[in-house]
This record gives sequence, C-alpha cells and structure tokens, in this order.
Amino acid sequence: MLKLPLNSPNLTNVVGMSLFNPTGQISHAVSLPSCVALTPGRGGLERLLIDAPAGYAEIYLFGAHITSWVPRGGKEVLFTSSRAVFNGQKAIRGGIPLCLPWFGVGALHQAPPAHGWARNSVWQLRSVVTTDEGGVRVTLSLEKNGFYALYEVTVGEKLELNLSLRNVQSEPVVGELTFHTYLRLYDLTATDLSGLAGGEYIDNEPGATRAKQEHELKVAGSCDRIFTTGEAGNVVRVRDSGNRRTIVVTKHDAPNTVVWNPGPRGAAEFSDMAPDEWVQFLCVEPGRIRENAAKLEPGESFSISMTLSVE
Repeated sequence: MLKLPLNSPNLTNVVGMSLFNPTGQISHAVSLPSCVALTPGRGGLERLLIDAPAGYAEIYLFGAHITSWVPRGGKEVLFTSSRAVFNGQKAIRGGIPLCLPWFGVGALHQAPPAHGWARNSVWQLRSVVTTDEGGVRVTLSLEKNGFYALYEVTVGEKLELNLSLRNVQSEPVVGELTFHTYLRLYDLTATDLSGLAGGEYIDNEPGATRAKQEHELKVAGSCDRIFTTGEAGNVVRVRDSGNRRTIVVTKHDAPNTVVWNPGPRGAAEFSDMAPDEWVQFLCVEPGRIRENAAKLEPGESFSISMTLSVE
C-alpha cells in the first residue's frame, strides 16, 4: 500500500488552488492535520493521503473517489484495477465511485454519461479534521447542473460514508445515489455473501427477470442484481476466506443493494481492467435507485450512508 510521505519537504498542509480549477482562483484554505497530505497522485490528479492511527486511505478529488482503505493492522479492503485510468476525464475503475444524480442510464434515462457526472467531476475539499477515535473525517462538495452534493468520509477502523443530494433548481427533479463499492477479494469463486436471502431482485443479465433470493448468494462469475425490497441487504457479510476475514457492508436509508461482477467475458471488454482481475473483487453497492429514486421539490434533499468494517 502507499505510505504517507510524512517527512517529505513537499508535504502540503494547507489546501489552496486546485490543479484543475479552470478559473485559477484560490478557494478558501483548508488546514490539514499532520497525518494528512494533499499530493499529486497518479496522472497528476490531486489526492488526499490519510495515515491516521486508526486507518489509512487514499481519496482523489476527481470523483471524490476513494481508491484505498486499510484499517490499522489489516489488509487492503478496496479493489482498484491495475489498468485504471487517471486522466481527469474517465472515471477511475475500482475503489468507491459515486453514482449520482443517476445510476446506470437513470430512472428517466438521462445517460450518458453512465452513472451520472459526479465520478467524472472534481469535487471541492471543504474540511479535514481528526476524530476522537484516531481517524480522520473529510468533507467534500460538488454543485453542478442544479444539484448540490455533500459527501462526508470518516476514515478509521471503519470506513463511514454519508452522501446527500439537494435540488437547488426551481423545478422538481429526480435523483439517485449509489456507493459503487469494489471490495477486494482473494478469490471471488471462494467467496459467499450473507444477508440477502429473502430479498427480491431485478436480474440485469439477459432477460431482465425479477425474482426472490431464496438462499444466501454465491457469485462465481457474471452477476448483476439490483435488490429492491425488504430488509435484505441492510447488513451484508462478504466472507473472504482466502484473506481470513469477513467484510461487512452496513447501509442506512438506502433501499437498494446492487451486487455486480462482470465475469471473465465482461472483464475482457473493459480496456481499464485486466482480463483476470474479475476474480479479485465483488461490487456490493448500497443506494437509492430505479423505483426508489427520490423525487425532490426545490430545496429538498435526501441522504444515504454506508459503513464498511472487517471481522
């Protein structure tokens, strides 16, 4: 994993002008704790490196994209593709992309771009503070196309995320939110999930059928299911036996859970993923999408939250 260069003479302790600020204007300064640095990352994109007593993380301002999280004493929890593109235009493959203000093609078929424009936009860093638990809390925001998004990331022994979307237009709008979370696994084919049994889902594989998950879910190849009803998915445990751990995904105010992996054939079609990398991850994505999309009057907002932990 990347190490925070605490002794580097180029360590940035105050955030000033964004490398991608087209106006060249300097935003208000944000003081950074000593365990946090703002540095150029891959492709020269600005990123926050967090090396706190309770955990490590890497967050790119492009897309407000978390590409790494390691609880103190643990192993990497997030998968980022070895071929991910860091050019400030294409969404980063892996980590936790944010899908907003729509998911996929959108409830109203707004796409392109797929999954909205948030993951292809540079977010503004609002604040960075330490927590009493030895972690770091980061707040970012983005205002675009009549929406205002606010994102709070708490890095520590757990990774806690809260994302809200507000309608700042004068007309009603429809909004969707999803944490498109790529969980790193030793071997997908030796992994199973608990917490989804009893839930109804839409299968986006050819045929687009609706069914009920009768048993716990095991994914050994291509999978694209949107769980839509009931309590299924509020807490999902992903047993990563090869790494001798269970990754726990807990969600709040997110009635949907998407489970996705492209399988070998789908992975081979991605230019930003190695063909054999599909066995190294599974996406478990809390969100509010499709028939659960939020209908927002002017000034109204809604939020979703997710916590990742390791047992």
